Amino acid sequence: MTALAVAFGALPAAAASPNARRTTHGSVDYIAEQARALHRNAQKIVAFVQSNITADDSYQGVLRGPTGTLWARAGNDVDRALLLRELLGRAHVRARLVHGEAYGVEIRNHGGKFRYVGPARTTDPGAAPIARVPKAEYHTVDIGVATTTKRTAPAATQRITLRTADVVGHDVRLFYRRRGRRVVAVIESGRRQLETKPDARTALRQELVFLVGGPGATPLERRRELFTREFTAPRSQTAAENNYPSFFSPTNRYTIAVTAGWVPTVVANREDRIGRRRRPRSDGRSHRIAYRFLGQSDTYTQQVMADKGITADFRSPRITIVSDEPLVGAPKSRVVSIDLRKDDIAVDADPERTVAFTSNRSLYDASLEAPVLQGVTGKGSVSAMTTLAAAHQQQVATLEQRQATLLASLTRLLSERQVGATLTVGPQGKDAAGADLTRYTVTFETTERGLKVQPSDAVRRGLNARPARDRWVLD
Repeated sequence: MTALAVAFGALPAAAASPNARRTTHGSVDYIAEQARALHRNAQKIVAFVQSNITADDSYQGVLRGPTGTLWARAGNDVDRALLLRELLGRAHVRARLVHGEAYGVEIRNHGGKFRYVGPARTTDPGAAPIARVPKAEYHTVDIGVATTTKRTAPAATQRITLRTADVVGHDVRLFYRRRGRRVVAVIESGRRQLETKPDARTALRQELVFLVGGPGATPLERRRELFTREFTAPRSQTAAENNYPSFFSPTNRYTIAVTAGWVPTVVANREDRIGRRRRPRSDGRSHRIAYRFLGQSDTYTQQVMADKGITADFRSPRITIVSDEPLVGAPKSRVVSIDLRKDDIAVDADPERTVAFTSNRSLYDASLEAPVLQGVTGKGSVSAMTTLAAAHQQQVATLEQRQATLLASLTRLLSERQVGATLTVGPQGKDAAGADLTRYTVTFETTERGLKVQPSDAVRRGLNARPARDRWVLD
């Protein structure tokens, strides 16, 4: 699912400097807090994991890690074992991983010997000590920037690989930095930074590229356009004549929250308070938006699951992007948006109930975006849902509202890539001469080869009658 909403207004822009210094990414040490709550007692820690962290064998490998498993209150054998080892470590108990029929943990007693303690309740007689979980067992997210510099050249992509278990609770950021006359994109995750080489000021197009992989999973790619100049008008035209301006600005900032399971309300509230204290202000605001949205969405989803008797869970990483960009034509105002670049939920139910459940969740998420944005930014917000609701009530939608709806619809059509899906765009009513306007339409259709754009005959005739500089649209 892809969702989008925007907040308009004079939001603070001073913090979004292209030369922004590295910011702290530390969140609450949830593992240490849980260990303290259990009085750093080994027996209580083992009992907590066995009784309160549900065994979930629906996925393979290390997906959630200790923090994500604690948040979700569920995990497979290796995620639960990693959580148990981390909790024991915070209690200063010597513990080690073992592997036999499944992953487990052993602790050393006063006599210097190790004994098996879980997370399974029964001892695994074939378990042997291991130094670490093999690299191939980890789920990963590659985050890259694809830059197109020439129309005839393929995009060049630079990327970093992150383990989902390491980034749960720690934002990844994309911002721009000045290097002499150039402006380059920077991906930052904790102490790791990737600085791209191409100059974004002169690039034709840039995209965020996500490649999600893991044991037992088919690699999946997701993209998010940062800006494009492919449709920008020639320099000979004035700004007023340019209907396709580039959205690039050196002050653009993107906060990427990678999670791998449920985000409970208590965590969302805690991360919201962390975001209030974080600097620069734009990053803290984006952090709050991401976790408010995830927390409220997950709470509602779990309520529906309980009411309908449906079992569902996240078996692959989730990617939530919060963008902070200047409004085109009004650089002192900022546009903040939420983009659910990957939010797949696995449902264990018959096809009919699965469709009903996922549709219900999608509609709720779409209605949630605007209030979350408005609640954090304090500014008015627009989403596809609010615009459609206004249209249903026969209210006149503003240009910004119509643009937001169109952008959200096209983004979803492109990202979901379902062959046969179509979107038709066109006006309603009659013109001043009484002629019917509904014949002026453009239809977008997803095909095996890509996106097919088909203007109606009336649109085609109208464009052919325009000056030559506008006829390129037909191509």
